[in-house]
Amino acid sequence: HAYGIGYAMLELHPVTGMSIFVGDVGIGLARGISHVYRVRVRGDEQAVSMVMGLKNLMSKRRRPLGALAYGGRGLERVRYILGKLEGTALVRSGTSMALYQPKHASDPTNIYHRLFAMCGTQILINIPS
Repeated sequence: HAYGIGYAMLELHPVTGMSIFVGDVGIGLARGISHVYRVRVRGDEQAVSMVMGLKNLMSKRRRPLGALAYGGRGLERVRYILGKLEGTALVRSGTSMALYQPKHASDPTNIYHRLFAMCGTQILINIPS
């Protein structure tokens, strides 16, 4: 649902581990989630705080005619893998950012809001060495 240019980058460092950067310059998480699911997203802060749990909203997912009933599982799998590897994820969209530490909790451990506005969504994944 990016409707724009996307990117992905991987950085390996012998001391700090691996960093994966993924993002786009699209419509952002709040609008994207609202378009795909039958839920009301009240803004960027709520969107970044719910993005790792979209699997729980499968019953509310809109499904275009002929489309498969999949979706919302990608970040759920990322959360599971990060929990096993003791990694973290920063999810940024619009004016908000959430820090996920899946080994400790499934909800974000920190949410930052009122950041400078940006287009699209960026995710930074860190896996320690």
